Amino acid sequence: MPLASDAPHLKRTLKSLKLCDEIIVVDGCDPDQDKKTRLFGVVVKKAIPGVTLGAYIVDSRNDWILVLRPNEELDERLVESLKAWKSGDHEESGFAFEISEKTGDDGWCKHLAEMRLVNRRKINWVDELPPNNTMAPKLPGDILRYPE
Repeated sequence: MPLASDAPHLKRTLKSLKLCDEIIVVDGCDPDQDKKTRLFGVVVKKAIPGVTLGAYIVDSRNDWILVLRPNEELDERLVESLKAWKSGDHEESGFAFEISEKTGDDGWCKHLAEMRLVNRRKINWVDELPPNNTMAPKLPGDILRYPE
């Protein structure tokens, strides 16, 4: 669930989410951007002032929600981990991923893992991202974050 449709990297983000059954983009206020995201089979939900971002997943078709910012994408290792993860049953409330942020032409900075895959039946959130659980199990691979 990318969180906005106005990021320059959104196309990259959407391409990395091919394995997802449903993609929801919140904030489709640019009609041209909305048309581009719909080409990826995306559900665009216009942001409503006062409605928290976590509320937009209430009517999702799926219990498990993967949350990305529009300037993030999944690396190939994480895509493979998620493909394997999809074939199992999971009792956990969420899973965490390492974050690698682009710092220059060739540099990457590692950040602490963040819980970004959550079961919406077990966790509700009101902020931009789900609450971080430092005890959440980690899946191999990284979320790659690019400067906005």
